[in-house]
Amino acid sequence: MGTEGFSKFVFELPLSPGVNMNFGRLVFCLALGLLSGCAQNSWQRAGASQADFDADKYVCERDASSIYPVNMVDVKLRDQVYPGVTACTGNGSGNIYGGQISTNSTVRCTTTPERVVPGATVFRRDENLIQRGSLISSCLKSRGWRLVRSK
Repeated sequence: MGTEGFSKFVFELPLSPGVNMNFGRLVFCLALGLLSGCAQNSWQRAGASQADFDADKYVCERDASSIYPVNMVDVKLRDQVYPGVTACTGNGSGNIYGGQISTNSTVRCTTTPERVVPGATVFRRDENLIQRGSLISSCLKSRGWRLVRSK
């Protein structure tokens, strides 16, 4: 897989409007860095051509994808739980003693039940991305490739 289709492969962003995308961009750059070196590093092997690298990379990606397939998951905010509340109001001159209401009082109670608001989906991510990238890197290294810092 080339890096041109990588962003679509890794993330489907955003699912919610107004979400801060810095985290998604950071993860994307880290993942891209694992696979391609983020333009500061390059895979090199003495006497090898770009075609040699492309062939080895294809095999490594294919094998890694069979072990760690794409597994897109929703990253969500926590559910918000609002507890139930009972509110009572009364009028008159009586009092409540020991759970008993005197004859001169009127008490009304209302109870609001507990409410759970499900957390919003923030973005989707590939749960196997890091493991797959590590396996690709290990595979390339086992084939004689070294990640070298570009000047």
